[in-house]
Amino acid sequence: MLVRASAAGGGLCPPQARLGFVAARREGGGSWGNHGFPHAIRGGPVVVIGSANGARIGITGLGVHVPERVFTNKDLEQFVDTTDEWILERTGIRERRFADESEALTDIARPAAVAALADAGVLAKDVDLLVCATVTPDMMFPTSSAILADELGMRDAAAYDLLAGCTGFVYAIAQAYGMLAG
Repeated sequence: MLVRASAAGGGLCPPQARLGFVAARREGGGSWGNHGFPHAIRGGPVVVIGSANGARIGITGLGVHVPERVFTNKDLEQFVDTTDEWILERTGIRERRFADESEALTDIARPAAVAALADAGVLAKDVDLLVCATVTPDMMFPTSSAILADELGMRDAAAYDLLAGCTGFVYAIAQAYGMLAG
């Protein structure tokens, strides 16, 4: 997801005010199951998440990538005393995606970040900050965000991992907003 600011009533801001935000999970169920996360949004309108000091701050690009391995509710029935109907009725989740043993978080996040940049029409070299919200980083050091920033060509970008579980997405949006609004 790419979050940017613009002057009130104006177009999108210059490159120096662009923040990159990558949210990816090794386990694709939970908040990103089959209930609500847009899996294929292209060319949609800018979603304004707030404004501060005369600048509108919004989501200008989205990108998604999920692992290939699918784990359905029927599969889960083999391990837990539950049913597909029970899970679907209470959560809306039909399936989860699990990373292969050879896949790391950055392997999943990288294609999502590339798609978000393309959707926003932004070059990676113009991003100043990359926030990676996860509880499954590749390793503690170097951070997944630093690895992604390097691999994507965000040479001047600050990068940090935000380890906050299910609320990580909301925290990262709030922090990105704060960075732009401040």
